[in-house]
Amino acid sequence: MNAGNISNLAFLARNDPAIFKDILLSCNYAPFKETSPQDFKNKYQKIISIKDMPDGMKELFNLYLLTKFFLMKRRKRPLWVESFLADNIDVKKYFGFCLSDAKKGSWCTVPVIFTGNASAYIRLFVIGLISTPACDMVPKWAGKVLDDTLKQAMKSAKQVATHYANIHGEKAFLCFPLTIPGKTIQLKDASLGLSLAIGFTKLLTRTVITGRLVATGDIAPDGTITRVGHIKEKISRVKSQFDGLIYPLANNVVSRGEKPVLIPISTFKQAWMFFSLYSQKNKDQLLLLSNIIKDPKLFADNVGNLPSEWITWIQKEHTIDKTLNEVTKQPSIFFIFTSRFEKIVESYQLEKGKAIRKLIKKDKLDCLSGTSPVAALKWCSKNLSLANHLGRIKTASKWEKYGQTLTGRVLQADIGTVVTFYNHAMILNHNRFCFHENFSNELKRLIEFLESQYRQKCNFGCPTDLLMGRLYGTMMQNFAFCGPGYIKKSEEFSQKARKALGEGTSDEFKEDWKRHLSYITFARLDAGAFIKAEESLKAYLEMNSLEDIMAQPVKPDTWGYALLARFFGQVKNHPLKIKFYQWIKPGLDNIIMDTHPWQLFSYNAGRIAGSLDDIDEAVKLLNKSIDICFSNHSGPSIRVMSLLPISIMACYKKEIKNAWERDIRASAGKLDADHFNFLKNPNFKAVLEKVRKYPEAIFPFTYR
Repeated sequence: MNAGNISNLAFLARNDPAIFKDILLSCNYAPFKETSPQDFKNKYQKIISIKDMPDGMKELFNLYLLTKFFLMKRRKRPLWVESFLADNIDVKKYFGFCLSDAKKGSWCTVPVIFTGNASAYIRLFVIGLISTPACDMVPKWAGKVLDDTLKQAMKSAKQVATHYANIHGEKAFLCFPLTIPGKTIQLKDASLGLSLAIGFTKLLTRTVITGRLVATGDIAPDGTITRVGHIKEKISRVKSQFDGLIYPLANNVVSRGEKPVLIPISTFKQAWMFFSLYSQKNKDQLLLLSNIIKDPKLFADNVGNLPSEWITWIQKEHTIDKTLNEVTKQPSIFFIFTSRFEKIVESYQLEKGKAIRKLIKKDKLDCLSGTSPVAALKWCSKNLSLANHLGRIKTASKWEKYGQTLTGRVLQADIGTVVTFYNHAMILNHNRFCFHENFSNELKRLIEFLESQYRQKCNFGCPTDLLMGRLYGTMMQNFAFCGPGYIKKSEEFSQKARKALGEGTSDEFKEDWKRHLSYITFARLDAGAFIKAEESLKAYLEMNSLEDIMAQPVKPDTWGYALLARFFGQVKNHPLKIKFYQWIKPGLDNIIMDTHPWQLFSYNAGRIAGSLDDIDEAVKLLNKSIDICFSNHSGPSIRVMSLLPISIMACYKKEIKNAWERDIRASAGKLDADHFNFLKNPNFKAVLEKVRKYPEAIFPFTYR
């Protein structure tokens, strides 16, 4: 609460000393804001000159002002405040060193729960990481109000924090309670150890952590958190102020699902994890995380429900390595874990997929390959799929190679997993620009067997088969990438794929079979079958006429935009071409174009603009396409597609950057050597001319 300033404090000090004291103890208000140096000085003098002020209150007020000053960011500390404090407060009396030393440190406050008289209360401890190694951690005045057990807990907390933060050499801390200085013991109890360790670690690691959690727990030098007393009173006290209480697992509290969320932990690492990860946005997952970190089966089943940044943090900090070891030791649990990972990748949650894949190391997978080859191949298959989505050719190739060592054994147990793996392996070949119409003998045998089963299934009255539909779909794409000479095969397998995915019989899998309407449209455009391409394009957009899409308030999806731009860019004399361009141009700046296939939309829209003599817009769109191709998250398959817009830019006599050429040649080196053999020509202008004249030969099907 920062609503009040020095004027409010002066009023409360004179008229309501109890609230004044509460404000100081809770470190509320912003005393230095909205005041002048002289006004502040006058108000300060009024406060400290109050004759009937309780003993020690003036010292607490001075301590409060110093604390508020140090908690401010250095660049926001008014110079006059520093001068005032140095002139009016004996800083050495409170800290053991002067203001100039103290102001160089890093500071924070930590809430600590104490108990007494059958109730609990909060005290703030102030912690400073300072550059004066000769100072005592506890100032002399504070040493008089803290008992020896508490002081020992402070030392253990510091030891745990410096070990966790991997700090070498001695670090100087100052630590004291925001309380009225006195000569008798005010505070005792070792249960503040965990809270202080959190504060020390925050300063050592410069980590921003939540203020919505509070902790209680005695801490051993090895980071073990042990049982505390009066846990019920502590829970009752924090419920109105905090979202969650982190407490020792040894206390064995039964959670009632009420606020605060109760989070049992047994080590400092676990406590630090919760403080580091928690945010208001993700507070609903707090209880989930606390429940699954100790239970391998629960973790395997729920890992996909955690935010991706939490999963990444867990992996980097090795917080739940023991739980992960149990996941990989038990084949049945790893199978559950893999199934959840599979769903994440299939739903295109790529960031979360990237985080989850790092949880399983190769040595663990090697062990699993012997005990649970089906789950291991599933893991390979989905990692291969994820790498395909991300355009990571080298990573995908590693997973393909690893998976090939498992297919023979897995065929004896789960043919579907093997087929899915081969499906992703074919897509990897497409990403490599390795286009061949023939399939391996093993895959041919698999296809024959599956088709014989599928025929029986159709005869029984069930034409929907997702496994066959996806396999047919990838085979269709394979033929389409091989060029217009395979259009009949493309048509045949597109029809087979859509039937097996439920077209005409099941809308439940509409997104799957509808996608193949876009694929066949690209194939028909490659083959010059423009009338049929328009029919499948309308079917994909679910419109009776292409003109309808330009009158609808609902915009097409990403691939809809890409298809429309490709269609009107290729069908040069279409009567709706000008209208389409007039429709898209006003909204181009409002479309977020950052990933595949927006580079294709920008390229084709740029071609349309150029054909209509809007050269400035054409150049703008082509540059956008180039930017997307060369963005940090684009892999080599997308980076080489920059040849398309660059070839047109060269035609417009625009600058061709040397960095573009270097990037393209390097990216092509990671793809099929035969396909990009033409890049061996050192004359880059000749390379661009070839691409401009024969784009379909280099970038077939959905690659332009």
